[in-house]
Amino acid sequence: MTTIPHVGPEQFVDSTWGNQVADEVNRVAAAILVPGPKGDTGPAGPQGEKGDPGNTGPQGATGAKGADSTVPGPTGPAGPQGFVGAPGLDSTVPGPPGHVQMAMSFPGAVVQGTGVMPFILTKDSTIVSIRAACSNNPTLLLIADVNRNGVSVFTDPAHRPQIASGQRTSPPVVPDLPNLLAGDIITVDVDQTSGASNLSVTIEMF
Repeated sequence: MTTIPHVGPEQFVDSTWGNQVADEVNRVAAAILVPGPKGDTGPAGPQGEKGDPGNTGPQGATGAKGADSTVPGPTGPAGPQGFVGAPGLDSTVPGPPGHVQMAMSFPGAVVQGTGVMPFILTKDSTIVSIRAACSNNPTLLLIADVNRNGVSVFTDPAHRPQIASGQRTSPPVVPDLPNLLAGDIITVDVDQTSGASNLSVTIEMF
């Protein structure tokens, strides 16, 4: 520390001495004004309060469309059952008539003959098929025929029901003249036989 010498009043008479005193005062003042070394940094102060959030930024551009998936998604649950519909109206159109079978039997040994076992129709009918059968195997071809009012319903004799030798039934055949009327008389002929027994001819019609 610099000590400033005491100056009495009598010494201010000498201007030179006064100037020296002024210079010394200025030098001391300049020394006092020189800053000292920087002190250590003090501890950090407490954190300030959080500011308000900023505004939402602008929406980005839409990205490119992705590739379509080739994997099918899972099947969804079954929907609820629908309401039961109202019953439909009864049909006024009659259904097709049911088929009936008429069997004409000839017990015992089968012999040739015509107009056997007449049968009278009670309503208009249509023949669907005719079959013949016997209880044993004939030794020769058995041929039967069906007549309507004495006229064969087979215009082609090859179409008549036939039981081959060694067989007991004929395949079903369709007559060439299948339509019948109420009141028609149906009879059966045996055109050829040998060794057959218990012949039956079944006519299916509607």
